[in-house]
Amino acid sequence: VDQYNAMGFGDFKRLVLEVKRLVVDLANKHAAQAKARKEAEEAAHKAAEAEARAAEQEARLQAEEEAKLKAEQLEAEENAKREAELEAAREERRIKRQAALDAKEAKRVAEEEDRKNDAPLQALFDSIDDDKSGLVTLPEFKSSAEFIVGELIALGMMQESCALPSGRLIKVFSNMDTDGSGVLEFSEFKSMIKYLVHHCTDVAQKTQAVSYTHLTLPTKRIV
Repeated sequence: VDQYNAMGFGDFKRLVLEVKRLVVDLANKHAAQAKARKEAEEAAHKAAEAEARAAEQEARLQAEEEAKLKAEQLEAEENAKREAELEAAREERRIKRQAALDAKEAKRVAEEEDRKNDAPLQALFDSIDDDKSGLVTLPEFKSSAEFIVGELIALGMMQESCALPSGRLIKVFSNMDTDGSGVLEFSEFKSMIKYLVHHCTDVAQKTQAVSYTHLTLPTKRIV
């Protein structure tokens, strides 16, 4: 540029080249900045995706772990429930087994006690069972009535004042012959003896009460 602010062609050419260079540099700079921003955005996006995937995977693993723990807990509860049911069943079987043993023992003791108590009656039954059939017929019973009463008195089961007419004995025999066979098994005979003892005891008590009433009647007062 000279004193007249004029520029020669060579200077103008250099100026144009310089401006072009500056424009290219600025464009390259802007392109580089845009590229950097894009790369940064892509990197941030990838990082966000990676973080999201990591979070999703972590959540999935945590959910799987929680599901596994829940399944294990349910399995443990089911096992505990089954074990409790098995233990309850074992305890129930043990109780039933013990109850059966207790009942069996009680039955044995009761039967043993019955055998002891029934021994005199069994001997009496056998003594009037003339044909040794294990059964007492009405004729056998009637012919042995006095003997039966005497034995019951001797055993302390009946008082001497007790006596039943033969008709009454036949009725008692028929009542105790529950199966209508015309004969008495030992169980029926025992029931009949208990009835006779009860009847005689009741009669004796009523007789004693009447006698006592007569003894205690007030005498007529003489004025």
